[in-house]
Amino acid sequence: METNETLAPAPAQKVGITPRQVGFTATAVVRSGELDAGKGIIRVHNSRIDRKGAGKDGFRRREPVILINSHDPSCWVVGVVMGAGRSIEGLSRDSVALDYDQRDALGLHRSESEAIEVRPATHTEVFRYYWNHPDPGMSLATRLGALGVALGVVGAVLGLVGLVISL
Repeated sequence: METNETLAPAPAQKVGITPRQVGFTATAVVRSGELDAGKGIIRVHNSRIDRKGAGKDGFRRREPVILINSHDPSCWVVGVVMGAGRSIEGLSRDSVALDYDQRDALGLHRSESEAIEVRPATHTEVFRYYWNHPDPGMSLATRLGALGVALGVVGAVLGLVGLVISL
């Protein structure tokens, strides 16, 4: 998690949510099940999941979403959204279920009221999150992948330059 405000995602009003306009502000956070811990799963009420999978009426299952603390926009986390139904006690239409690490990354404490913006994450936000991921394995894999892409582009450009010169 980055705490530097320059790396904080812009509010949805400034960058536009998506053409689908899916998103909401969660007013409560409940504890997710132990099976979700450490996997980046964000549970929402099933009414927020699009049953047809097209993403028109809600989030698609396993869609990357960003959660931003409305009281402190420098605290944010990216995860994949999944439904929960009745499996998590206290989960309502206006709440989300998060594990301990996600709540900690958002700066949430039991004594505070929560206002968490939940919306689909852009590709840039997902990349930036994994580039600065707290797990060294995730951040190293992202950085090595980016290095591979950059070296591939350099190799392709050099190959084309060599081909053009030889003609």
